[in-house]
Amino acid sequence: VLQNLEIAVPRYEEAKTIGETLRVVDKKRELAVKKKDLLTDLFRTLLHQLMTAQIRVHDLDLSEMEKMGVIQ
Repeated sequence: VLQNLEIAVPRYEEAKTIGETLRVVDKKRELAVKKKDLLTDLFRTLLHQLMTAQIRVHDLDLSEMEKMGVIQ
């Protein structure tokens, strides 16, 4: 059944470009996952500190997060 199946194989340079593009996309995905994980940890930590009255909402300095574009 597979003997008559034609498979297109890209030229070497095209395959190399595809591979490089996929590596860049994968790296960006990894960074996005790490950022999400860090923000989730930050959220949980802040929520715990707020709920246990270790910090108060009006005492939070969010200016650095605003500069980074994490919050608006």
